Amino acid sequence: MKSYTSNRLKSGAKPLATSPPTLGHAVRRWMRTAGINEGLLFILPALLVYCGVVVYPLLTMFYLSVFSWDGLSPSKLYVGMANFQQLLTDPIFYVTLRNSVIWIVFGGGLGLTVSLGLALLINQRLRGRTAFRTIYFLPGTVSVIVVGQVWGWIYQGDYGVLNNWLGSVGLEGLKQSWLGDPGIAIYAAAIVALWAGVGFPMMVYLAGLQTIPHEIPEAAQVDGATAWQRFRSVTFPLLLPQTVTLTILTVIGTLREFTIIYVLTEGGPAHQTELPSVFVFDQAFNFGQQGYASAASAVIFLISLAITLLQLRLYRWYQGY
Repeated sequence: MKSYTSNRLKSGAKPLATSPPTLGHAVRRWMRTAGINEGLLFILPALLVYCGVVVYPLLTMFYLSVFSWDGLSPSKLYVGMANFQQLLTDPIFYVTLRNSVIWIVFGGGLGLTVSLGLALLINQRLRGRTAFRTIYFLPGTVSVIVVGQVWGWIYQGDYGVLNNWLGSVGLEGLKQSWLGDPGIAIYAAAIVALWAGVGFPMMVYLAGLQTIPHEIPEAAQVDGATAWQRFRSVTFPLLLPQTVTLTILTVIGTLREFTIIYVLTEGGPAHQTELPSVFVFDQAFNFGQQGYASAASAVIFLISLAITLLQLRLYRWYQGY
């Protein structure tokens, strides 16, 4: 380039015009000098959005957890760890954690089992399996508010569909106030979540099943393995990554579950269906305790983080084993 320019000058030609360096050139030159990968420029917009909708609210939550504040007054009263101490002695908070365990085991564990069973069934060479796949996935596309309203009508004690059906088949003794009985309300609500959420795990499991080479289970069958032995020793271990991912999503989703419970019962009766997210909502907006609600949110976040890290560690241990 230098010899080309000098030849043009010797021949009397005007030198080529060079454009002044732009801001982009200056930024890239600075990043190369500082040893920063230029690819960060491509993820910068998404990173800014993530910081705005995730990181900033998270830091604000921890900040507000050490204050007593009603959410409206301009001043906040610093109380230190008093909100956390109050939370540890709050019996309702422990009820919400117990309800979360029931929701995870009954709604999540049973839901993943049903999803896996449906995926195994649809993965077979059956006529109309595409239609069945659509039918099973369809409830997950319906608005959660609509799902809650419809199931609330089904569970209604006086004129609900379920009790009317039980009466019509001679099972009057099984009629219940399904959402009004403290002993069964959480299980009735968990069934609604199971019905609405079975489609997504089923599709994840189905995608995992379709990645398993046919030669592996066929070789096990040739060796004399039964269907159960093939599932236990071949299919399920190969689906472990999907199972770990879905379990983590189930735990986090349970601690975040709000809409179905609020539409069905609003956490009643007597807090027996109240989940942590409903507890936080009530404390923040019904009782005007933003600081206390932030402390509860911080504890719930730490619990979900600890469970997720434990699951990932167990998964890595199993892979190494």
